[in-house]
Amino acid sequence: ALPGASGEHFFRIGAVARLTGVSTDKLRIWERRYSLVNPIRSESGVRKYSAADVERLRLVRKLVDNGQPISTVAGLSEADLRARVGELESAEVPVVDILDPCRVAVFGKSLALRVIKAREEMQGLDVETVQTDWENFCTACTAKDPNVLLVEFETVTPRLVVSLRDLISRVKPARTVLLYRYAVQEHLAAALAAGVIAVRSPTGFAELAVICREGRRSGGTPGKLPNVDSEELATTVVPRRFDDETLTRLAMVSDKIRCECPTHLVELIMHLSAFESYSAQCETASPADVAIHTHLHARSSQARAMIEEMLDFLANHEKLYQACGIDQEA
Repeated sequence: ALPGASGEHFFRIGAVARLTGVSTDKLRIWERRYSLVNPIRSESGVRKYSAADVERLRLVRKLVDNGQPISTVAGLSEADLRARVGELESAEVPVVDILDPCRVAVFGKSLALRVIKAREEMQGLDVETVQTDWENFCTACTAKDPNVLLVEFETVTPRLVVSLRDLISRVKPARTVLLYRYAVQEHLAAALAAGVIAVRSPTGFAELAVICREGRRSGGTPGKLPNVDSEELATTVVPRRFDDETLTRLAMVSDKIRCECPTHLVELIMHLSAFESYSAQCETASPADVAIHTHLHARSSQARAMIEEMLDFLANHEKLYQACGIDQEA
């Protein structure tokens, strides 16, 4: 803590991140977008947070972890924040003790890659199995008997909810954490009703560790998807240049060079591919809006193709194809 002129102590952003569990990047975003707190600046421009700022961030973090959108709580007074937190704590929700050890079974292509690359960041989590095939994951869960299921899917669908409910009934974990990128309110609510803790990706491992061990539930109302403005429609969908396996191999081999751009490009491609799948499902699910969703599907595929071109250029420059044994002619 930094002493102020009046004797009040202030905290640097790194200390605030540790005290609140909110990453420094997210702190900056919350300040910029929502003016959640307004730290003073030193003469050199260093942020200085007061104890009141730290407490406000703690309250907001608790509400957000329990499913309340940041946009709806950012403008609340401290009294209102405390009232909402009090409502959460007094709600008749089963309390689960902190799991120690926390035995985790992991599923998901992108998540598996992250876990393999950053196991040391998963403090307090004992990773028992990492799978990218759902049937293998279910079999491993039955054999390993984990107390936490950590799964990642691009979109939340009724079929996924049924599969999760079935697995939960067989394995009986203390909690199930679902990382997702896109969902409509109805499907997300069904997942929550099945006892699933739904967390929007991307989420850092430090935050995931807290969710897995402490079981903070997403009990609030799922956020609404943004409105879509119609415009001249584009319908040309560009095929994928890289499949998930190739992307994973390129990201893993990029660890051997100093530049982290290949990994970031891979993540962008995966995120855009996930949105393509989501918008394609919307084409079928919402016939009245098929033109809009066709447009979104096509344009997102074109954006993904641009990033793929960048990755291809970088992979050739850094000789990543040769390093991971990828035949470009295949």
